[in-house]
Amino acid sequence: MNKDYQSIHNQLVGTIRMARLNYLMIGQSLIELREDDNFQKVHGEGNWFNYIEQPEIGFTNHEYKKLKEVLNTFDESYFNTLTEIPFRHLHLLTKSEDPIGLLDDALVLSYKDLKERVVDVKKETANEPNTRTHKYVVMRKCVETGTLNKVYDVESEEIENKFNLNDDGIRKQ
Repeated sequence: MNKDYQSIHNQLVGTIRMARLNYLMIGQSLIELREDDNFQKVHGEGNWFNYIEQPEIGFTNHEYKKLKEVLNTFDESYFNTLTEIPFRHLHLLTKSEDPIGLLDDALVLSYKDLKERVVDVKKETANEPNTRTHKYVVMRKCVETGTLNKVYDVESEEIENKFNLNDDGIRKQ
């Protein structure tokens, strides 16, 4: 049995993109129903939380708020690009100073790398120096129990000099 795994992969990617587009369209519908309590015209008396949590919708208010943040940040003209980006990345971009400018980064970076990029952009726009505020400590590990204890009387500067570290915690050449 020789399966064409490339076509299965392509089908998976296409299905995921459609699911992401559908998710954005669900968000648009929910926002429209939430405005002026339009959901009550369909659902009758009741509150928003009960409406979105009913089985045929199955959203929590937290999920709705995250989706609304994304849709308030990006309009429909970006939907084609947004379908290629995981929702977790999109929600992270809503916290950025330049979400549109980071769309290309969101397409290729991992979540962790994108999170660092968002912080870097925030610092760049605030004209803050890109220096870290951490301090180094020396820890002693007990051979018998494996517990760690801080070694006092060793300054962070001594550690930086001993290991030849720069301000970003990277070894100098």
